[in-house]
Amino acid sequence: PEHRVLRTKKFILSSPTYDKIDIIAAHMHMNFLWMAVGSSLSQLVSIVCMNPENGQVALPQNIPVNLLGDLHMFQANGELYLVVGEHYTSSSSDTGTDSALYVLMGKYFDRVEGLRLKTKGVQAITGFADSGNYYLVFGMKGSDGLQVYKFDPLITSLGLIQQHPDNDVMEVLHFVDRHDDKNYVVSISNGGAPKIYWWTREQLQEWQSLQSKPMDHTCSIGIQFLDNLENIIFISHGVCTLPKILAFLNSVKTFVICLIILYEIKLCLVLY
Repeated sequence: PEHRVLRTKKFILSSPTYDKIDIIAAHMHMNFLWMAVGSSLSQLVSIVCMNPENGQVALPQNIPVNLLGDLHMFQANGELYLVVGEHYTSSSSDTGTDSALYVLMGKYFDRVEGLRLKTKGVQAITGFADSGNYYLVFGMKGSDGLQVYKFDPLITSLGLIQQHPDNDVMEVLHFVDRHDDKNYVVSISNGGAPKIYWWTREQLQEWQSLQSKPMDHTCSIGIQFLDNLENIIFISHGVCTLPKILAFLNSVKTFVICLIILYEIKLCLVLY
């Protein structure tokens, strides 16, 4: 078959503080699979490197965090970068822990000094490349909403270029619509309906609000690309054994509800 499991490899994380893994970012770089794994209950992000040819696994590094919100890994100008989103915040805008950008140097991720991500209360991160730059999209807790940062890898500059006032953004997901080859971002806010933004080459502009019941902190989001160039967006919410899953089909520029099912969800991590 075209898609099948090629290799299964078990490994033990070095930190005894892990009782679960719920945040993972991964990227292929220089023929190696690099992963950053963490937990919202732990104060460490573990770096895992795997050679897909022989299955050898190394855990070269642990990155300390205050309270992990999300992870995002991307490649730009031939370098591999990792964004560590800090969730910790407080009632004062001057307190809390800023998120950080790391770059892979040899076997270790080094923090990029001189660049500040003034983001606290991070709940979700996504990103996309455009015209030689990389754009990071942060979903923020509270009134900080949706923030867009522009990263220029040639001159190593990073700056906030846009902020949407969406309240308590819990999930963000980037995808490319193969009808027009444009970048889109799906955003889910607590108590609101899912929104789709499209990238104008300068900023994210709200394009459509999807019909659904108000979202809450149990939601998750995914996307499936079909051979006929259509996209199906899956949005689930519920913590019971029968959460609700909503699927939205991209039908010539319009996303509509095409499926509502009840499904028992079990989570597993598979490397293939």
